[in-house]
Amino acid sequence: MILSFSRNFFEHHLKYLLPLKRKWFYGRENVDVLNVDNLNADEVGKKVKEWVDFCMEHY
Repeated sequence: MILSFSRNFFEHHLKYLLPLKRKWFYGRENVDVLNVDNLNADEVGKKVKEWVDFCMEHY
């Protein structure tokens, strides 16, 4: 069975479901959130590496 979604579903997901998921994840103590807004690919890679190095050292 092939499922097809309309554009309205995608817009609904972005407007209503994604914020709920984000709020749920932010509230969990076992979730780290990296702010990579406005970073290019190289900067994101560096930020992720810093986070991984920190986790390896402290956990």
